[in-house]
Amino acid sequence: MATPTTKSTYETENAGRLALSGYNAFGFTDVEQAAFASLAAVATLMDTKIATYNYDKAEEMRRYKEDWIFGAAALGITNGDVTGSNTVAAMRAIMTPFCVSGIPAAYVTQDHKTVVSA
Repeated sequence: MATPTTKSTYETENAGRLALSGYNAFGFTDVEQAAFASLAAVATLMDTKIATYNYDKAEEMRRYKEDWIFGAAALGITNGDVTGSNTVAAMRAIMTPFCVSGIPAAYVTQDHKTVVSA
């Protein structure tokens, strides 16, 4: 089971939102989800899907992938979580408990993670 790497409620909810949105943006099917053996496999299929898009769409999808990677790491999602979730609903069920109450399981946002440099 995922274990957040932060104790801050806001940071955890934000990571959940980013992970869920990033995952959902790719429109994975139950068949694709069942085949995932690791977090790397999810990222690889994201790359495969990104490669099929035009430049603008590909850039947006890269941001969703970055959101997924950041959110999954912050939530402590493991390879075991991925392999134990053989449907899209099961994978979403790992992320939604960390989100703000009432967020829909199919949530997708265009509000991406930002990097602040000093």
